[in-house]
Amino acid sequence: MRTTQNGAGETAGLGFVVKAGSWPRLILRGGVQNAPDSFVGIRITGPTGITMGDVRVTGASGSLTAQTTDWAHNQLTYSYSGTQLQFYVSRMSPAVALQSSASALSLFSGSLPRYTISGGAVTQVADGTVSPKYVAYPTSGGVQVRALGGSATSLTAMNANWALVWYGNNSQFFDTRRPLSYEWTLPTTDAYRADAPMLLVFQNKPAAIKQGSGGGVDLTFSGGAGAMAILPIDGRLTRNSSETEGWGAGLPAAMGNKAGWWASHLCEFPLGVAETYGYNPGTDTTSITESFSFLTICSGGTRFAPLPPMLALARDSLPISFSGAVVDGGLSGEFGPSQGIEGVQSYTWSMSGLRDYTNNYRELQNGAVPGELTDRLNAE
Repeated sequence: MRTTQNGAGETAGLGFVVKAGSWPRLILRGGVQNAPDSFVGIRITGPTGITMGDVRVTGASGSLTAQTTDWAHNQLTYSYSGTQLQFYVSRMSPAVALQSSASALSLFSGSLPRYTISGGAVTQVADGTVSPKYVAYPTSGGVQVRALGGSATSLTAMNANWALVWYGNNSQFFDTRRPLSYEWTLPTTDAYRADAPMLLVFQNKPAAIKQGSGGGVDLTFSGGAGAMAILPIDGRLTRNSSETEGWGAGLPAAMGNKAGWWASHLCEFPLGVAETYGYNPGTDTTSITESFSFLTICSGGTRFAPLPPMLALARDSLPISFSGAVVDGGLSGEFGPSQGIEGVQSYTWSMSGLRDYTNNYRELQNGAVPGELTDRLNAE
């Protein structure tokens, strides 16, 4: 999990790749551009990575001064002006989290790769700033949507701990819903100008939001920001920007419900996990207990003890049982769905029938090919 383990200076969770520069830079998996070496006409290639920008204290110069890691997460310490911002990347969550006493934060800022379609090809243009175009936030009168600009939009009417920002027609990246397994197969018509709405979950509600002068958005708080989580609310999926541009007239109810659900379930951010193992030879059952530690983002939420994505995939086809009811968060990442068990700090999952795979062996007799093996091969 340490950024020093690779030349790119990156670490990653289930949703974001994080590049550790002077401030953490968020990168989504996905993205396409023109395949310059294609000899079968104009084609797209990827995934290129979708650079969303930096998370920083507004107006401050920072530096990475420490990392604390285990097998499940990385806590990066950024120092600035005699104080610190803590940034958390977890392999148990599609979100990232931070803690800061600063009264102003800038999200998704900096000079970023930008793309357009030119001559029928997805072409990279000069790097520059990109800002979300809209914000949605809950109030006593329902979810409100506001267009963002250089002047502050007041958020004092927020009555819950979340806001959703998205780019609409401001988006500067492209993606596809097609598999990118084979080079030079997909035409440009399979690409679309994409959007990745971001859910912001707060310990302390911000007072205002605006488009930042350095790109992204600037949030101001009446006191310190405290703890906060950032979630790509659609996971690995990106949406066509023509769809999200339409949200400017009103956030779809399903998206508002999803934002509220995840805001509650991110009030405790999973940091660490310890596993204990047991085996009952009488029933040929293996049991694994997952025990979690959490960072508190906000109060009043629902604890969500996550399943590893591969386990979430396997439970549909293998004889796996759980000590609690498994809940699906409706968010699929690069590695599988975001599922978990609500309201617990630990759970146990069990699987039977492993003995045939771990303890089985074949007795060799006279060196001849076993008859049953020949029969099985002939039957194929």
